[in-house]
Amino acid sequence: MMLNLKDKRVIVTGASSDIGCEIARGFMLEGARVVAHSHTNICPILDLQKEAKYYQVDYHASPMAPIPTEPISIVADLTNQEERKSFIYNAIEELGGLDILVNNAGDIFGPTNFLDLTVESWRKTIALDLEAPFFLSREAFKHMRVHGGGKIINISSIAAKYGASETTMHYGAAKAGLESLTRGMARFGAPHKILVNTIQLGVVDTKMHAKLGRDITERVKTIPLKRAAKPEEVANLCLFIASKHGDYMTGQIYPLTGGD
Repeated sequence: MMLNLKDKRVIVTGASSDIGCEIARGFMLEGARVVAHSHTNICPILDLQKEAKYYQVDYHASPMAPIPTEPISIVADLTNQEERKSFIYNAIEELGGLDILVNNAGDIFGPTNFLDLTVESWRKTIALDLEAPFFLSREAFKHMRVHGGGKIINISSIAAKYGASETTMHYGAAKAGLESLTRGMARFGAPHKILVNTIQLGVVDTKMHAKLGRDITERVKTIPLKRAAKPEEVANLCLFIASKHGDYMTGQIYPLTGGD
């Protein structure tokens, strides 16, 4: 299936995470020009640059494939209003425009029983998982509106559906808000050919679970397909929505949950 993403100008936030790295890699291998954002860790992005060079050297083995591009790395703290604003402006300038924004960056700050949740943990989680996507999307929207349209893809969580657990309720609230923003922005974006959609993730096999001290073995048993999703499966759906095949899709929440 031809995705026709060559030379598309793409921003992927949280590209140092397992999921974000795979999304950035997917666009890169399709020949898109990618700004890969990270908070502090740029090692995976450097690996992507090495991979791009390898594929370019080996390009003659598959001459019909797009020539992979090297991602542009930009480090920014998206919970900080000034850094966030500078990031989106710098990214658009580096790319010479913007066709696709993927709001992937997210985290759970201070997971604990909601009765003991601190105001700081609440605010930081909301700032990264809801506030940042809103203000980045707003700036992208302003640009896309006067340049023929574009696509915004948000990465949400099944926590929005179930209300999360007693220790991650603030994360679930942020993701539920993100899904509401998706529907609102899609409605106002449609006349300007700005398509806004969300991928709602179930359990994905990433390092985040270990970081939170979470064993997902029992949780996976409750999923109808009896396994966690792979980061590359998230990337595949993201690429499909971003491609020409997603040109009649907007305001939708697409579950990637294994039937959960």
